[in-house]
Amino acid sequence: QPELMKTLSSLCLTFLIAGGLRAQINLDSGLVAHWELNNNAVDSSPNMHDGTVYGPVATSDRFGTDSSAYQFNGTSDYIHIPVLWATPPDALTWSAWFKVPTNHTEGKLIVHGDNGEFHMATDSNLITVGLHLGSDITTGWLYVQQKFQDNHWHFAAGRWESGQLLDLYFDGGVVVFIAAPAESMMDVGPLFQPTLGKHPYGNLS
Repeated sequence: QPELMKTLSSLCLTFLIAGGLRAQINLDSGLVAHWELNNNAVDSSPNMHDGTVYGPVATSDRFGTDSSAYQFNGTSDYIHIPVLWATPPDALTWSAWFKVPTNHTEGKLIVHGDNGEFHMATDSNLITVGLHLGSDITTGWLYVQQKFQDNHWHFAAGRWESGQLLDLYFDGGVVVFIAAPAESMMDVGPLFQPTLGKHPYGNLS
């Protein structure tokens, strides 16, 4: 059986420092990390959250530009990224361009657990953005989902503010939102390593 591939391009993570959920994002002051994935995992923000590439190969992006996205094999490929902050923020926006094949299995576009757990993932024909809130490890997940078409590029963005809303933007508009309790993101520790493209458990060697 052939390996299932997924392609990820230009994953951008932004942290809303000022204003409410509906405020305009000022990337000059609010950008936490931006991985353009143009044949490397360098963070183009000033924060130097550079990733380390383990396996994915450079491919063309949604414009057909060579070496401007990464293709993951859906099993062992991933990009390790550092923990993005010392204290969980109370507002966050995270976004990515992605394309997945027909009949793909679950794939993590981004997962972050230490000092605040959130993720963006695909499963069958659903894109999910979610956060783990509160202090109970078995509960507290807040997430929204949207169906998508296989073998096409799509843009997805999650936008959350504690005590306000969790929104999912998809291909140009808000498609679903849910009320968010006034709770902080859970710190689940280093068990869930921050990664793009895969969700490895335990330590890296």
